[in-house]
Parts: sequence; structure tokens; C-alpha cells
Amino acid sequence: MKFSDVVGHTEIKDKLRKSVAEGRISHAQLFLGYEGSGNLPLARAYAQYVLCSNRLEIDSCGVCSSCQMVTKMAHPDVHYAFPVVTPSSKKEPSLSDDFIEQFRNIMLAEPYSNYSDWVEYAFKEGKNAIINVRQAEEIAKKLRLKAYEGSYKFMIIWLPEQMNIQAGNKLLKLIEEPPPQTVLLLVSDNDDQILSTILSRTQLIKLKKISDFDMMEGLLARYRLSMDRAREIVNISDGNFSQALTLAEYDEDHEKHFEMFVQWMRACFTLDIATLMALGDELHNASKDQQKSFLLYCMHMMREALMNNFDTMLMRVTENERNFLIKFSAFVHEGNIEQIASLLEKAVYYIDRNASVKIMFMDISLQFQDLLKDRSAFAI
Repeated sequence: MKFSDVVGHTEIKDKLRKSVAEGRISHAQLFLGYEGSGNLPLARAYAQYVLCSNRLEIDSCGVCSSCQMVTKMAHPDVHYAFPVVTPSSKKEPSLSDDFIEQFRNIMLAEPYSNYSDWVEYAFKEGKNAIINVRQAEEIAKKLRLKAYEGSYKFMIIWLPEQMNIQAGNKLLKLIEEPPPQTVLLLVSDNDDQILSTILSRTQLIKLKKISDFDMMEGLLARYRLSMDRAREIVNISDGNFSQALTLAEYDEDHEKHFEMFVQWMRACFTLDIATLMALGDELHNASKDQQKSFLLYCMHMMREALMNNFDTMLMRVTENERNFLIKFSAFVHEGNIEQIASLLEKAVYYIDRNASVKIMFMDISLQFQDLLKDRSAFAI
């Protein structure tokens, strides 16, 4: 993967290139960004740039044998560690290498895949994947070996926040004093869950949310979308390119999402149980990606409803959506928006863990009814 394959982050790419040119390659770096920021693709592109035998000023060449191997995630000096689930039938904890084929497949197919995508693809169930102590020992073992190509060795640790305390403590010494020509790249979506002792031993590479312009450019390079539709997806995704890709995949569902959202809110407001049950059935019969896409759309609409109460010029919606939100926004305010957002976020979380969609949808609907009724003097 080349730097040019990574959406946005021009300034960080410049800094990484400069550090390589000046020979200042830190032995332990933390690529920290929001989910969908592209921190893993950027870490892969950085490793490829360092190892490239025909390196250009702005990017790796992409054609030398080293670049080809890194691109295919098959370079002998680029190792990966990531969260896994140990099968109940297995006596000892699983290693990342036990699932490297699955990991390689999903990341080559879609470099912006997230934790939920990975767990669903590799383990088919809502179990918690972790980086365990045995994996930490395996990391240390691999990095003690000499580099095959005689240059740098890389260990890319994806989602170190999923590392248990014992595993984290095992890696402290290695992070502080790694073998020569060794680079550890920790790729995290949430530094709050990483051991402070690990954070203090890494150089922070902090990724901002991807800009709207870069998101638009990335989407239009992949999909045949109209400018208006691409702009809508960018608005909903709010810098999360993983979400943007999900929405673009189900582009034909946008108008359907709007109609379903309007039906849902009206049914919640009037406590129309029959309609709520019918909508729950419809959501239940959709694919998991479509279910998540709809809930992400609802989160966007709730944010825009709140925004309408402060500055309509900042709203990012279509004309039909704006006409609906002009009235609906009276029911979304500072007193309930946090609870509404929390319910929708939890719904996405539970879908990833195979919860009953019908039960979850009805439960959220009943809670929405309570949250919205404070503005019952207004009519939708």
C-alpha cells in the first residue's frame, strides 16, 4: 500500500517522509485516529515506504519486490499482531498467526475494515477478540530474529486497546528497548484503553478526522456517485471513511432510509405499535450492513435536527430531509440528544454482536417515545 492509496492526512504523510529522509525513524510509534481514519492503511504505507528499494521522494515505488510483498501483506520483515478469539475447543490461547490468512484476506479486500468487520468476518459471532499474553510473547520472539532483507523489521500491532494488562506488561521492556533496526507501530482507535506505561514509551502520530474534500475525492475514486450523493455520504460519515464506504455500498438505500426514519419517528411519537412491529420486521430482514447503515443515517438525522435549532446554515441535508427536520427538530434538544445518540450507538454495537434486532428496535422505540414526548405541543 502506497501513501497515495491512503485517503487524506497530507501533513502526516509529509512528516513521515521527512523522518525517513533524515534517518529519524522512531522505534515505537502510535498511530492514533478515530475509527475510519485510515490509521492502519497509513501504518502499512509507512512500512512500505521505509522498506522500498526504489524509494521516491513522495512515495514508495510500488513495483520493487519489497513493495510487492508489503502490498500483499507477505513481507518477511513486516509482522502483524491483532485481536483474536480463542475457540472454546482449544486448550491454549490462539495467536494472530492462527488467523493471518483471514486477516490478510479482509485487509486486502478492504484496507479500511474496522474491529467489528474483522470479528464478524473471522469469528462469525459477537465474542470479544483480544491480544493475549501468549501473543505478546510471540511478538518478542519474532522481533529477536534478524531481518531477512537486512533492513528494518516492523511489527504492526493493530488495536492495542484490545490487549489485556498481562500482555501489555509483557511488551513494556520490548517497546522501551527493542532490538536494533526494529520498529513497532501501534495502531489504535482509542488510547484511553491503552496502558499509560505503553503510551509514554511511544511517539504519537495523531490523525485528525479526514477532511470533507479528501472524503469526497476518495469516494468518487471508488464509486460512480453523483456529487450531491457523495456530499450527503460525507456529511453523514463525519470523517469516518469506513462508514462512508458502507453507505456508498448501499447507495440505493438512501431514500428508503429517509422514508423509514420518518415512519419510525412518527410511530414513536404516537406509539403506533403495529407500525413499530412492521418496521422492526423490515429491519430484521435486512443484512447486517444495511441495518448498521440505517442506524448511522438516523444518528446523522438526529444531529442535523439539533443543528437546526442553532444554525440552519450548518445543516448537511437534502431538501426533503430539511423540510421534515424543520418540524421534527422541536423534539430534539440539549436535554435528550445525548440519550438519543447513546441509544443509536448501542444499537450499532449490539447488531455487531448479533443481538435480536426486533427486540432491540422495539426497546429503543419505546425509549424514544419517552424522550420525544416532552415536546408534545408540536405536531410532526
